[in-house]
Amino acid sequence: QSAASDLVADLLMRGAGAYSRADLASLLERLNTQMSVSGSGQQVVLRFETRRKHVTQVLELVRDVLRAPRFAPDEFARAVQENASALEAGRKDPNAMARQAVAQAMDVYPKGDVRAAQSVDEALAELRATTLDDVKRFHANFYGADHAELVVVGDFDAQALQDQIAVLLGDWKSAARYERLPSLQRPDRAGKLLLQAPDKANAIYLAALPLTLRDDSPDFVPLILADEVFGGGSKSRLSERLRQQDGISYGAGSS
Repeated sequence: QSAASDLVADLLMRGAGAYSRADLASLLERLNTQMSVSGSGQQVVLRFETRRKHVTQVLELVRDVLRAPRFAPDEFARAVQENASALEAGRKDPNAMARQAVAQAMDVYPKGDVRAAQSVDEALAELRATTLDDVKRFHANFYGADHAELVVVGDFDAQALQDQIAVLLGDWKSAARYERLPSLQRPDRAGKLLLQAPDKANAIYLAALPLTLRDDSPDFVPLILADEVFGGGSKSRLSERLRQQDGISYGAGSS
């Protein structure tokens, strides 16, 4: 259900509740608010940035976007076409080629598992076979706030926000029982793969190291902090050395 999961997240901001896609965009502009949704596989993430005076109204929009997406047929068709075009473009894009090659080399999950790596042809076939009913069914079965996490930073009334969230999302539970999928150990064998993109001027290097580490491990947070120092941004050691000092790469990072 990988394609259905991706499409649900893609469609949430394309019309919800009483708002069409254009209405939603117009309202966010009037509220001077940025909102985005991303998601695939096992999670969906909604982010927004607004001012204190608009928090109440923005949270009501969050409720509509998450709980009452319109799933309009024309928007569904457009989302499928856009995703298909992006997949096709990735066939010759060095970044996409490298990410897919590493994902497939590190893959340990069987076909049909939402975490399994897919070739472009496999992803396209699943995307084009996914129907609007599949998308609606995925949302109805798996979306809910009973295992959601909320993080808010800035100027706001904490108690008022908690009370409003409880009213807007407190009774929203997913139909399917939440269960954390067990992670399988990735291969520890070394490997190297060279891919050709003759019509592209730039090259990309990508490497991956499998770690048997969960996000509830005591080493997880220290590792995240260490990664931020090593390659987490424009001021990281990787970026400073390869871009600023040596000038041999436009960008460099780690995650």
